[in-house]
This record gives sequence, structure tokens and C-alpha cells, in this order.
Amino acid sequence: MSPQLHYHLVRKTHEIAEFFTHHYKLSVSANYGLMGGDAGIALFLFEYFKFTGDTRYREAAYNYTRNAIDSFQQTPHYAFADGLAGIGWLVLFEKELLDEVFDIEELLEQIDSTLEQWLPKEFQKGNYDYLHGAMGAGLYYMNRGNNSAKENLVKIVSFIKSLAIKDGSCYKWEFFGSGEKYPNQYNLSLSHGMPSIISFLIMCASYGVEVDQCKQLIAGGCNYIMNRQVDPTTYPFFWPHTASDIQQNNAFSRLAWCYGDLGVSITMIRAGRYLHDEKVFEKGQEALSSCASRRDLAKNRVQDFCFCHGSVGNMFCFLVANEYGLRDRELYSNTVEFWANATKEFEIYKEDGYCGYKTFVPMVEQHNPFPGILEGIGGIGLTYLTYLTGKTKWKEIFLL
Repeated sequence: MSPQLHYHLVRKTHEIAEFFTHHYKLSVSANYGLMGGDAGIALFLFEYFKFTGDTRYREAAYNYTRNAIDSFQQTPHYAFADGLAGIGWLVLFEKELLDEVFDIEELLEQIDSTLEQWLPKEFQKGNYDYLHGAMGAGLYYMNRGNNSAKENLVKIVSFIKSLAIKDGSCYKWEFFGSGEKYPNQYNLSLSHGMPSIISFLIMCASYGVEVDQCKQLIAGGCNYIMNRQVDPTTYPFFWPHTASDIQQNNAFSRLAWCYGDLGVSITMIRAGRYLHDEKVFEKGQEALSSCASRRDLAKNRVQDFCFCHGSVGNMFCFLVANEYGLRDRELYSNTVEFWANATKEFEIYKEDGYCGYKTFVPMVEQHNPFPGILEGIGGIGLTYLTYLTGKTKWKEIFLL
């Protein structure tokens, strides 16, 4: 990376930390979760404090954490993206720092009790979604580490097994979204679909939960995804967003963390490594290298900077790709720089953006400023900080 771009990353990360510390107004609201609100901002500020040693950022992170907990009391949400499961993950991830100002064990016991009541309701709905359903609680339980947490992880794996449809050597899961199941629709996205299930099961098996069952489901899920690759001579991608047994595939695929080959390919790489399956691992590498060559923003529907479906999420995916022992490391490092520059170019809203940035909102066809890590500038801060520190542990919240 050029010295000029490196300096920009340092400066912008500092600017975002200062914005959250001095300019962004805290309020008790529904926007307090890990992905979109206060809990995610706290994560960034805690990590920036560790990087700089400046206690102002630690104190600001405490305030955001308190506000997230207070907001939950007034407007309860429970899922990983916007509610208690995500707050719980933050508390465990930053436990050493939060121990100084909270009664952590009392707080965690309250979270345990509340999620214990919420989880069966998601089972009953058939809601496996990691951002908004059962698997998100599983991310909390993996870090919780007590006997009750492990028991709940076993329940979640059993729930995922109960939803799996066996089809020869394949396992597949019908898509659940917006509160309902879509029969014969198989979502192939990391954010809401089968790759998220495979990634979650890899984490469970690595944690020692239902290892044999997880391996069977991971292998069967990978077989289904392999079988759903489109013709590369016809399409400029490997997998569509969705597959169906009764109608033609959705023959489109953006380049993003949320939907498209980028999230799928990293999932296949991780699964291939875990299963020691060279065929799956190589398919993941082939697809990821193809993603690295896709740099036309308009054709790949990269319309803004945000982590979810924009340039900085692409940057982060290629940052973490080099942790997996892949052959095209130099290509991926070059691609990190490309997407860092692309993110810099989206900094055009000096007057009314957050640190110069706004996110495109398709439903209203306009750009709006957001603070969080999934769709806002918090995601820029954490991604740039990951580049500057080399620390990627928090990638688990994005199933990477």
C-alpha cells in the first residue's frame, strides 16, 4: 500500500473515532445494536483505545455500551444484529475492559436468562438467520463458554439439522426471511443463506459441539453449492444469489460481503480447510481469485462504501483472505489497496455526511448517513483499524 493511502487510513480512522467521541449525539433509541448502533460503535472505540492508549476512547465506549443496555430496557430486541445477543457478544469480547465498570457476571446471567426464553420462539418460527434469528444467539453462546451455553449450541445445531433437506449427497435449507419461509428457494448468501449456515457449523464444530453431525451438514451444504455453480462462459460469476429446484436461477450476482461470490468463496475455503476437502478448497480459491479481478463498480453494483454491500466490506474480505494460506496472496493484497482507494473516493459528502460519507438506500433512492458498522462509518473504522493492527478476531461477527 502506498504511503499516501496508508496515511489516509490512519487519519480517517482517527477522524471517525473523534466523531463518535465528540460529535455524534447519544440518545436512548431503537438503534442500539451491534450491527447498526451503539454496541457496534462501542466495539470500534474499545479497539481504537487499545490501538492508541488514549483513555478518552475507552470512556466513550463505556458510554455507548451503557446506552445500548439502557435502550434495550426501553425497546427490547433480541437478535444478534439489533438486540441483546449482539450486546452480549460485545460484553464478552470486551469483558476485560468492561469488568472495570460493570458487574459483568450479573449482566451476563440476565442476558442468559432472556435469550433462553427467546430462542425457542425462533425455533418455532423456523428462523435460523444469524443476523435476526437463532444462529446469532449461537455466536453469543460460543463466547459465553459455560455448560448452559454449550447445551444451547447443541440445541441450535439440532434445529439446523431438523431444517436440512437431504438430496443425494447434498444438504440444503429453504430460505427464511422477513418472518417467513420460502419453499423451494435456497439462498446462497453469507448474510442470510446457506453459506451462513455452513460458516456457523464450522464454528460450532471447531468449538467441539456435535462435531460429526456438523461435518456431515457442512459437507452436504458444500456439495449443494458446488452443484449450483453457473456456467462461467455465460456469466461473469460463479453463483447466483438464490437457487431453486422449480424455476430458473436468479442469474445475477453482485460483489459484496452480503450477497455474491465473495462471501460464498471464503465460506468454501474455510469449509475445505476444515474438512480437508481439496476440491471444495480449490473451488473457493478459484472463485475468490475471480472476485479479485472484478473491479468495475457499476457492473458489480458497488454503489457506496458500506461494509454490507459496498467497498469497505470488499476490502475487509480480502484482508482476512490472506489468513487462510491461499496461493494468490499478492493479488489479494493488491485488491485490498484497490478497495481502500474505492472507499476513499466515496468520501464526497463533506457538508452533511458522517466524516464525508453517506450510504445509498435503495428503497428511497437516496444517500443517507449511518453510524453503524454494517451500513455506516463504524465499518470503515473497524476495517481500517484491522489493516493498521493486523488484528481480525472480530471478523467472527461477519462469519469470516
